Amino acid sequence: MSFQCRQFYLKDDHCAMKVGTDSLLLGSWCGVADSGVAADLGCGCGILALMLAQRSEHLLIHGVDSCADSLTDATSNVQQSPWPHRIILRQQDIFQPLPQPCYQQVISNPPFFVDSLESPERGRRRARHASTVQLSEWLLRAYDLLDKNGLFSTILPMQSWLQLQPLVIPTLGHPVRGCEVRSVAPKPVSRVLVEWQKKDAANAAPCQFASLVIHHQGDYSAAYQQLTAPFYLRGEQW
Repeated sequence: MSFQCRQFYLKDDHCAMKVGTDSLLLGSWCGVADSGVAADLGCGCGILALMLAQRSEHLLIHGVDSCADSLTDATSNVQQSPWPHRIILRQQDIFQPLPQPCYQQVISNPPFFVDSLESPERGRRRARHASTVQLSEWLLRAYDLLDKNGLFSTILPMQSWLQLQPLVIPTLGHPVRGCEVRSVAPKPVSRVLVEWQKKDAANAAPCQFASLVIHHQGDYSAAYQQLTAPFYLRGEQW
């Protein structure tokens, strides 16, 4: 499958996890460092690394993924983008030493089919199935990679977020930003966008989460259109 964004082109023919709304939401919503180096953990086809590169012209990005097939797509996507000189890709486990010990920003769309039936496809299962403990370790690892003022942004299913809070908040503290996402207004929250900043973690009080509805009356909602307009080609007409 291929996907044409306003400033870059994506293909995900080899990736276990295809381009989807979760990454588009996270890359559009997250805060972005003005400069320094960011890490995209579990970068897949490279969509989040490319979104960061588009949003911050002085930011360098390290994309890390353990899957060779994902790196095949990511390498092609980065090389065809306007920013091949600012994105470095590396095949490795995120728990191994990364190219540098700390980052100004970490972003991740992590494995999160927790306590559910595993996908029948082996690659997709590996990419998206994780226990609550494994997912908490992923988040703690991401946070540990931040420098003293670093920013960490992620997206999680609501159920996983509720289960993870007792495991991660004692270390990460309360998020500085959050957003509850519904596919349509009558339905319950399906995803949660969450962001921590290390310098504020110790003293951060629970923040009020914003709310976002993706679809309204058979089309994308005005709020979703506004959020994602810098990336969707269709955004030029929104």
